[in-house]
Amino acid sequence: SAHAVGAWPKPGRIKITWEQPAYTPQPGQQWFLTVKLKKPRDYANPGSFASERLFFQQRIVALGYVLPDSGNQLIQESRVIQNINKLRQYLYNKIAAGLGSKKFAGVMIALVIGNKNLITAEQWRIFQNTGTAHLMAISGMHLGIIASIVFIIIKIFWRFAPVSFLHIPAPWLAACAALAISLIYAVLSGLSVSTQRSMIMLTVFLLGTLWRRKISVLQKFCLALLLVLICDPLVILSVGFWFSFLAVGFLLYAFTGRKLETNNRLSPWRWLRPQMVVAIGLLPISLLFFAQTALYAPAINLLAIPWVCFLVLPLSLLGAVLLLLNINSGIVLLKLADLNFSVLWSLLNLFQDAPIYFWQPPTRYLLLTMWCAMLGGLWLFVPKGLPGRYWSIFSFVALFLPRIDNLLPGQVEFTLLDVGQGLAAVIRTQQHVLIYDTGAKKSSNFDLGSRVIMPYLRTEGVQQIDTLLISHADNDHIGGAESILTSMQVQKLMLNDQNYLSAYNKHACLAGESWTWDGVQFMVLHPNRYNNFTKRNDQSCVLQVQAGEQKILLTGDIETKVELNLIASYGTQLQADLLLVPHHGSKTSSSVEFIQAVRPKYALIPVGYKNQYGHPKQQILQRYQDLQVPVLRTDLDGAISFKFGQAAERKLQPQCYRRKQSKFWLAK
Repeated sequence: SAHAVGAWPKPGRIKITWEQPAYTPQPGQQWFLTVKLKKPRDYANPGSFASERLFFQQRIVALGYVLPDSGNQLIQESRVIQNINKLRQYLYNKIAAGLGSKKFAGVMIALVIGNKNLITAEQWRIFQNTGTAHLMAISGMHLGIIASIVFIIIKIFWRFAPVSFLHIPAPWLAACAALAISLIYAVLSGLSVSTQRSMIMLTVFLLGTLWRRKISVLQKFCLALLLVLICDPLVILSVGFWFSFLAVGFLLYAFTGRKLETNNRLSPWRWLRPQMVVAIGLLPISLLFFAQTALYAPAINLLAIPWVCFLVLPLSLLGAVLLLLNINSGIVLLKLADLNFSVLWSLLNLFQDAPIYFWQPPTRYLLLTMWCAMLGGLWLFVPKGLPGRYWSIFSFVALFLPRIDNLLPGQVEFTLLDVGQGLAAVIRTQQHVLIYDTGAKKSSNFDLGSRVIMPYLRTEGVQQIDTLLISHADNDHIGGAESILTSMQVQKLMLNDQNYLSAYNKHACLAGESWTWDGVQFMVLHPNRYNNFTKRNDQSCVLQVQAGEQKILLTGDIETKVELNLIASYGTQLQADLLLVPHHGSKTSSSVEFIQAVRPKYALIPVGYKNQYGHPKQQILQRYQDLQVPVLRTDLDGAISFKFGQAAERKLQPQCYRRKQSKFWLAK
């Protein structure tokens, strides 16, 4: 619980972090904490993960962190209602201690209790690159496999039992046992939204057996869909919801009421066809949501799914049950599961660097392309004998056509990305790409290069970076550089500080250097080799880009002394239509003389939402307002894009991501 200066206006869940607590809170405890809260808000850019939609769907109304305070204290110990969470924590501790330094301890814990914290970033990368990340999320597939195993075991046992207990039909008893065991597993795994959805679907599909009534598969499917939406209407915002029901829907469509083309249970086609149906059916929506796919993933999943579900998962769950009974042999089973998974992992490693298809969404006719592909998938699996069904494969061709770039020679597309309290900008000409700064590195597993910049570049169809220019070596400008350098080919790295990125060949960014791309001129204005500015901010590389008669000036974190020096050195040449406001709008920059010399039509401020520095300062905003310069901010507008240059509109028209999206869950 938390007391605040004022009552928090919205009911819902609050997600807080507590760094280095003196005592680790346990599930079910009640605490009095002093916290700082703000509305859920994340980076708003094309290609970025829609975390605000996820927060809205999960009813998380605030994010925050615990402040150091002597009043932080434990109020009440665990309540009975929280015993499930205590049990999950107990299992987490036992499995982590039992497996010790085993490489896949995090995988075993994820499969048993749904906690994925111990899966490393490198393991996640390989899962994603091979299309097997879904195996780590407890879903309908896991519950369905467990229910199927229990159902088959009970039926076989009942068939050979010497006496039928109270004449209970074997299928009915098997269905009850399967449902009960699946529910226990779902609760043990945390009963997440996806698990709840899967339990509803499983229950509905077992209804016919439980009621001893014949219910059509279509009726079961529609009833499950209706119940899921009644229980949680906001589930339609979840990507998992669409994948789950579309996958089941395609399988039902392709197999219900059809005569199997082969009666041989060992035929490879009998097992390959469902995987192919799901892969082809979900390809359009997979590209729409993730803009990438591993085309070889269906083949890998053909082995990985049964391997995990029939070997690793049962061994892990049986080991966890033995641990709950304080039987140490449970650790032996968990180690055996770890060994089994390591064999599969060796296969996944072979494909970790295999090429991944990155989709380039068409600038036009996106919905038409998606609908053609979806309808083509439906027609491909119509009953055998209907004419022309194999011609439908050509409806997928549009998904793989290269994106038609709408930039002409002499034109520039400038995008200031929303990277929070930091800076990252992308400048594209017809054939070239320049990145100016890369945002911050928050931790060893999180930086804005991989989180924001790379997804944006993939969305835009960028295959390589011609120049990566780092204005100066502050973390909020250079932090994401290494992720970019390791993820994409960079032709030229410009950085003045030789103490950073020492493993890469660097070029100095000094005044006087200039080049031309596709009729667009680039010129470095600062720093000069002979300047004696000692502060790192004042050594920022200042870049001017000119397309036709229109210019943009990128200034890094320069302060007033450098601004005055630039005025003295360049005078009216500083004039630019777009000004990247120096130092995030701090009070040490944006002097009146500098703004008057540049005379921008728009001032762009890269700044974090409610950042700790109070940027941009109110006096700076007032200064631009007094000089009648419109201000755009990444914290309020998200990514900001302009297109200008020859043959472009004379009047600059900003495209602001938050305004363009207009989603009701986006914080304003």
